[in-house]
Amino acid sequence: MSARRTPGCSGLEMWPCATTKRETGFHPTEEDWREWLAGLPPRIRDLMEAEGFEAAQRALPFRRYYLERRDAGLQEYMERHLSPTDYASWRELSNPS
Repeated sequence: MSARRTPGCSGLEMWPCATTKRETGFHPTEEDWREWLAGLPPRIRDLMEAEGFEAAQRALPFRRYYLERRDAGLQEYMERHLSPTDYASWRELSNPS
């Protein structure tokens, strides 16, 4: 398959790595961050809160959270970044019947 890859990302890493507004069309807000923090165990929440919103934007769990909240899932990402033929092949391989 010929994916248009995000610099520094490869294979299955493409989706979580592409988290810039340009790549996903979404950008996290401080409200997203606060909602995400509220769902974390207390010790992790304290650590992530101490790191701050800017650092959280580089944390894979937070990136996944805000992308999923906006329904920006893997299938949509792959459809945008693969040719129609490659996307059809990827769907067939990832959803065996």
